[in-house]
Amino acid sequence: MQQEIHPEFRTAVRRLPRLRLSRRTVRIVRPLLGLARLLVRNPPLPDGIAITDLTVQDEGREIDVRLYRPAGATTALPVLVWIHGGGLILGDHRDDVWGAYYADRLGIAVVSPKYRLAPEHPFPAPLEDLAAVTRWVMSGREGRFDPTRVAIGGESAGGGLSAALVQRLHDQGVSVAGQLLVYPMLDDRTAVRSDIGEHQHAIWDKALNHLGWSCYLDRPPGSAEHPAYSVPARRLDLTGLPPTWIGVGAIDLFHDESRDYDERLRIAGTDSRLEVIDGAPHGFASIAPTASITLAFKESSSLFLQEVLAPDV
Repeated sequence: MQQEIHPEFRTAVRRLPRLRLSRRTVRIVRPLLGLARLLVRNPPLPDGIAITDLTVQDEGREIDVRLYRPAGATTALPVLVWIHGGGLILGDHRDDVWGAYYADRLGIAVVSPKYRLAPEHPFPAPLEDLAAVTRWVMSGREGRFDPTRVAIGGESAGGGLSAALVQRLHDQGVSVAGQLLVYPMLDDRTAVRSDIGEHQHAIWDKALNHLGWSCYLDRPPGSAEHPAYSVPARRLDLTGLPPTWIGVGAIDLFHDESRDYDERLRIAGTDSRLEVIDGAPHGFASIAPTASITLAFKESSSLFLQEVLAPDV
């Protein structure tokens, strides 16, 4: 790496084992990573936030969601559809650190969907699940959500899925207030870059990235052919997409693709803001949630959401 890991993240990085995964071992590792999450010192969940597990029905399927909402709220609230990370092959929608934070900080509802994971369920299955939950949110049937003020966001793979979902919604004539992309996984071509070593990056490296994209696309990453909405960075026309906030670490594998996507959005006329954190590896906000840099990073993302979900937030 060209830059050292910031001191606030070094201990957290050392505590995490370096993952060595394959299609065969992904299912075995998933529950183990769930246990590993218990080792992270998360801040206490804020008082006054109600956390509810719900099921969304869609064409005969059931999709689990976790809802975060200020307790006692009686009006329809602005909504953040929050998409968890995990490289398209791992992760859990019960993302309390992020979900409860935004619900408490902004007084909004946060809906975190459980989407099907690759390799068992490659594209488009995960995106179909997320689109179904977004339709449910924007239908207004629940009475708990304001369908005119919906933002889409997520971290890592969830950030990439957010970008893909926003592109799809745009093409369907559905507008959202903004997209919040936290160190997003946007471009399968990063997995085949010759100038990056297989294990050069902490937390999520090129080898894992190659596996994640291979499982999701069900073909080698970097292939000439790719289905629409499968790889957000491959979309040629970014015109008309909503206001965007992108945050990424300077030593994250996804730094270059995040910077490139931000630049292309701005050229296309989108109000896009890029925040790069020096010395920050991939996933820093989740592995070191109480670090001062993490808190400032999340506050910056909150201010963006506050702006796009105005006037009442």
